[in-house]
Amino acid sequence: MEISDEIVTKLKAEHPAAELYRLAHEGGHVVVRTPTTGEAQQFYDQMADNETKGIALRNLVWNCVVWPPQREFLLLLTQRPFLGQSIGNELVEIFGLKKIAERKKL
Repeated sequence: MEISDEIVTKLKAEHPAAELYRLAHEGGHVVVRTPTTGEAQQFYDQMADNETKGIALRNLVWNCVVWPPQREFLLLLTQRPFLGQSIGNELVEIFGLKKIAERKKL
């Protein structure tokens, strides 16, 4: 799915307080927004709980993808089941949760 400049302008108007990112994949593009403080906290809480750890990334992706519309995104995920994981990995890196570049004992 490709995204037009018109759609980007509309998404920026709908999410004025969020940073938006276009992520390219083999089937086209998705647009994600930064998570709210509550969504970020929910992600951390779910990751800390073994019972909900498995759904933490999926919930973050579902909350933060703003394009394509949810119905189309769900169809895309049925066609490419691991795309959600890839998007989630990008999300956590974009939003600052990544490995430390270097660690050295002093």
